Amino acid sequence: MKQLKITEIDPYRCIGCTACVQSCFNDVLRMKKGKAVIAYGEDCSQCFSCEVDCPRDAVFFGWVEGNL
Repeated sequence: MKQLKITEIDPYRCIGCTACVQSCFNDVLRMKKGKAVIAYGEDCSQCFSCEVDCPRDAVFFGWVEGNL
């Protein structure tokens, strides 16, 4: 079954502000080398807080197969 999940954080758009990391209730995102990265994508609950709070529109959601 397909599920809507966080699929990408564009490293070229990400400015390392940590807004998305701070807004994630499920602790899905981490900072790595000054950029936000998806660390625990399977824990994403599709609240879209990270996407809404990102000032550079660097967070993307998409349909994925299985439990991811």
